[in-house]
Amino acid sequence: MIATATAALVPVTLGLTGCAATPDPGTVTVLNSATDAAEHDANQRFFDRCAKPLGLKVEQISVPADTVASKALRMASSDSLTDILELDGSELPQFAETGGLRPLDEVGLDTSGFSAGAISLGSYDGTRYAVARSVNSLALIYNKDLLRAAGVEPPTTWAQLRETAKKLTSGNTYGMAFSASPNADGVYQFLPFFWSGGGDE
Repeated sequence: MIATATAALVPVTLGLTGCAATPDPGTVTVLNSATDAAEHDANQRFFDRCAKPLGLKVEQISVPADTVASKALRMASSDSLTDILELDGSELPQFAETGGLRPLDEVGLDTSGFSAGAISLGSYDGTRYAVARSVNSLALIYNKDLLRAAGVEPPTTWAQLRETAKKLTSGNTYGMAFSASPNADGVYQFLPFFWSGGGDE
């Protein structure tokens, strides 16, 4: 998820205070988690290709994924937030609530060609703040041997999934398991099943 902190590949002058450095209006800064050298370099090539026609440079500030949000909050508190944040979609609301993100409409980013799901993912309280850099899907993977041993077929409905999971649960074997940790993994792996099953958190 890419959120516009102050601008989307458009030069701006930030009013920074304290010891923050004066920004270069020809450089767009990006905070992301591309700490892997290959990923960082691939990102830089992409950014350079996009920025060149605009006469801009892009500088990445890459930190470990689990520290992007806290780093961004610290930068925001010192008025030194980057122009663009690359965040997990689940982290967008906490930043939008601070008032530190600019709506995409304000920076002239047209999202008319995006799917309703992509627009929803980048929105908070009806305002679009971000676009999805990439999108993935979930799949339910099953163990054919366990199903065969229990005499059941792969489930195709929620009711069948519940019944099959019960039949496969025995001792230390669970009929169904997935990540429900209190972080981005849990959000993306657990909530889609929860919502699809009629749940409302």
